[in-house]
Amino acid sequence: MHRTAPTYYALQVGSNWGWFLGPFYPLFLLSLGLSFTEASAVLATYFITTLLFEVPTGAVADLYGRRVSFLASCVVRTGAFLLYYFADGFADCLVAEAVDAIGTALSSGALEAWVIDEMEAEGDPRPADRLFASANVWMRSVMALAGILGTLVATIDIYLPWLVGAAGYATTFFFALAFMHETRLPNAAGRDAAATADQPGSVARRRTLAGLVAAAGSNLVTTLREAVSEVLASPTVRLLCLLTVGTAFGVMPVYFGWPAFLDDMVGGDLLQLGFVWAAVSLASALGSASVPAALRVADRPQLLALTMALRGAGIVLVALATGVGQALLGLILLETGLGLSHPILQAWVNEHVGTERRATVLSLVQMSFTSGGAVGLLLLGRLAELQGFTSAWLIAGLLLVGLAPVFLLIRWQDLALAATVEGSSEPAEGA
Repeated sequence: MHRTAPTYYALQVGSNWGWFLGPFYPLFLLSLGLSFTEASAVLATYFITTLLFEVPTGAVADLYGRRVSFLASCVVRTGAFLLYYFADGFADCLVAEAVDAIGTALSSGALEAWVIDEMEAEGDPRPADRLFASANVWMRSVMALAGILGTLVATIDIYLPWLVGAAGYATTFFFALAFMHETRLPNAAGRDAAATADQPGSVARRRTLAGLVAAAGSNLVTTLREAVSEVLASPTVRLLCLLTVGTAFGVMPVYFGWPAFLDDMVGGDLLQLGFVWAAVSLASALGSASVPAALRVADRPQLLALTMALRGAGIVLVALATGVGQALLGLILLETGLGLSHPILQAWVNEHVGTERRATVLSLVQMSFTSGGAVGLLLLGRLAELQGFTSAWLIAGLLLVGLAPVFLLIRWQDLALAATVEGSSEPAEGA
């Protein structure tokens, strides 16, 4: 019986308790007296911190185990949510957000790498596209309910959802401790270091803290260097990383800012924002559920180009919205495109990643999103405060529409590579 996939679905849901606060998170920050630029800077801090820790934590997962890395993530994020419960200003939020970012970095590449490796060990034949699509359906469906429950709790006390989220991460820790089994051993760098440590000449060095740190640092540097080389060697992964930077620049300011944008339209009713959150979450789940059918009628580059244009059009519609209905339609287009494209991207990248450094390479790819998201939040967040949401989000939407055709370059790139390989396999003339 294949047990890894169901466990992964549960862990994926349990690692996203932050969505419990999604419908009102920017409003929470604004309620502390932060300006919209400062609130955007708080979330940008999350992305910048994640950017700094993404690859080192991915290397930790490769060297010392994906399960260990995920468990550490649950502990750190529990602490971050407790810090937010006691936050009382801009500086407090920056600290809490940075801690939460470290927790996110510990799990981001590790969880995906774990499920792919364990499914291969089980002999589970399901395609990665369908695995990640199913996980997104489960996660977004739970998110829809969590958003409504979160707003109900927030109407009692806007701080209280942070306690609920902390309890959620603690629960996920114990679930992972019981059900997240790992059969994969640390990679070759880790095994070589362990073997070297057993040699007589290294005993004194191992007994010092400096020696342990030096050995761990050497292993991390080796793993990072090999992972970067692996990414640079894959034209497909390189181009996907660049496109991810542009995508995150455009979408993150909208994902962060739409509750504040709609707040006046709904008259400050948090519950209405919760229902909007539920609707767009279900739209994303519907997009993911359609992945298998979509892949039967179009290839990956075509689908990614289409969904990028769809998401850009959705952002433009939100930017020009004069009522809740128009804004909701735009957000539904945005999230449906996300639900359809994200599992395809996850599967595609995993196919170009080797087992030994899978978590590290996936973390490198994730860095593309965090870097683009951080810059977008800072620049477009400031523009939104100075010129209004419409101006900032029109730029974001038009950027995504402009990037859409670039996905087709991957298709032409793969065809050219296939032709080169085929040509090189033919015998030379006169042979």
